[in-house]
Formats: sequence, C-alpha cells, structure tokens
Amino acid sequence: MTINCEAFFPATQNKLNVLMKTIDLDWEHKDEILHQMLQFLTHLEQEAEEKKQEIKHQFGNEFQKMKDLERMISSCKHPNGVPLSKVEVKDAKADLKEQKKLVHDLEQSFKRYSKTAQKAKVNAQIVIQKGGLKC
Repeated sequence: MTINCEAFFPATQNKLNVLMKTIDLDWEHKDEILHQMLQFLTHLEQEAEEKKQEIKHQFGNEFQKMKDLERMISSCKHPNGVPLSKVEVKDAKADLKEQKKLVHDLEQSFKRYSKTAQKAKVNAQIVIQKGGLKC
C-alpha cells in the first residue's frame, strides 16, 4: 500500500478514520506505514511552525512600513518635516496600496500555516491513538 502523504495531509478526521481502517487491513505493513505517516505529520507541523516564525519577523517590518507611508500621506510631509510634492504623494499612495496588499498576504499566510500546523498535530494524535503507537 502506498500513501501519498503530501496530497492527503492535513486531512479531516473522517478521511483519516477511513484511512486508518484501510491500513488495519494491511496488517503486514501496518506499523511501517503508521510510522511513516507519523514522521511526515511531525515534519509537516515543524515546517509550518518555522514558516510562521519567519512570517512573524517579516510582518513587523512590513507593517511598520505601511504605517509610515500612511502617516506620510496623511500629513503630506516626509518624516523629517519636508513637504511632499504632488508626484511624491501620488507615488506614496501607490506604494501604500502595494504595501497593504503585502501585509494582507502575510496575514493570510500566517493563518494558513497556523491551521496546517494545528491540523497536522491533531492528525498525528489520531494516528497515535487509533494506530496503537507509543511515542
């Protein structure tokens, strides 16, 4: 039996329960398959947590840039007090639009990786519980 873990996980509890029942039918290779699944899920959770940490560090810088641009546009001045020209205001507004999109994308990525990490953790617990593994 071959399981394509990249395509299957993270899975819902119902799908995982069906898979676990199918694995029980292959009693010769059951332990090997379960250990491979558990190893994949552990790796998936660690990878998602690492990505979350990277996004956290990047988000702070990008959010600050966005707020600085908003402040510049609202006051029509550079941070040192020099007034912005009309062209500079127009450019700053375009930059702000791009920066807001970037910040929004980072937020969405963080949420996606959080869900992936949580689902992988739950899937690993189900594999341990239903498979009778001891870790």
